[in-house]
Amino acid sequence: MDLSIIIPVYNTARFLPCCLDSIRLTDSSSFEVLLIDDGSTDGSDAICDEYVAKDCRFRVIHKENEGVSVARNLAIRQVYGDYVWFIDSDDYLAQGAISRCLDLIQNHPDIDVFVAPMLIFFENRIEASYLSYRIEESFTISGKSFMKEKRIQSVGPPQFVIRRNLFRNTWLSFPVGMRFEDEYFARVLKYLDGKFLVLKEHFYVYRQWSGSHMNSLQVKSSQDIIKVYRKLDEFAGSVLSQQDQAWFRNDIVSFLLESYTRNSRFFSTEEFRSFKKANDSYVRSQWKRYCRYFSLKDRILANILLLSPSTYRFLLNVHNAYKLKRNAC
Repeated sequence: MDLSIIIPVYNTARFLPCCLDSIRLTDSSSFEVLLIDDGSTDGSDAICDEYVAKDCRFRVIHKENEGVSVARNLAIRQVYGDYVWFIDSDDYLAQGAISRCLDLIQNHPDIDVFVAPMLIFFENRIEASYLSYRIEESFTISGKSFMKEKRIQSVGPPQFVIRRNLFRNTWLSFPVGMRFEDEYFARVLKYLDGKFLVLKEHFYVYRQWSGSHMNSLQVKSSQDIIKVYRKLDEFAGSVLSQQDQAWFRNDIVSFLLESYTRNSRFFSTEEFRSFKKANDSYVRSQWKRYCRYFSLKDRILANILLLSPSTYRFLLNVHNAYKLKRNAC
């Protein structure tokens, strides 16, 4: 078995047939699909059963609702493929994606992780679709070097097709009970320093809709950023070599500061003030400990953010207004 596709399913009956049809149309027996029905209540469970009944490449596990991380971690232990691909049940694959992926696996046995851009599709059609990154030609690179490749942004696990043996490393899993689990997973995956093949073609269509995870973030999710950062800090302290500390700490502390910047529009609310009061001392202590890994400009901006979020937001608005005016000219 070359490839195992893992799809956690929870109340996405509206989109699930589109997702599964984009896979089922592939004429190959070299892959399997494991559906993890995470306690769906909208009929998604019945849709899973329907596809299992009509296609022997599909399997389903029905379980109580425990979240996407538990579903993915469970599935990793149940699949048989040499490579693993995580797919979200409200997204779908580009035409020919699985066939192309299977060809790559056959022709590049030395590659640990295949990376492809996502086509990000906005369902309301207000914004144009775009690729998560663009490159002229595909290239191979080590995981650590890829992590430092600032022109390529990781959107989430569906961006990666991963050699299953990598999951023997106990650090490579999805944190349970918190959002932003993908932020942890992608960083650990890349730091394991396997051989990556970065592709210029997209395999995956990432659907943005009003109820999707990305569009439902609120101030309370900032607490989860801190939880994920704590796990990354533990990973860094246990695994990182001394020479890798600077760039990795710069990366994860920048992520920690997003617990503020992601919610800049909420700075004046009582909810944000309460969050800041509860977590400010920890965020400041981490910043003080690792600020030496940042440029002077970034240190100034971070200090403004920590001292006065409202001032930071004002400066950000001025900067954005200037950019708009300049682009208009």
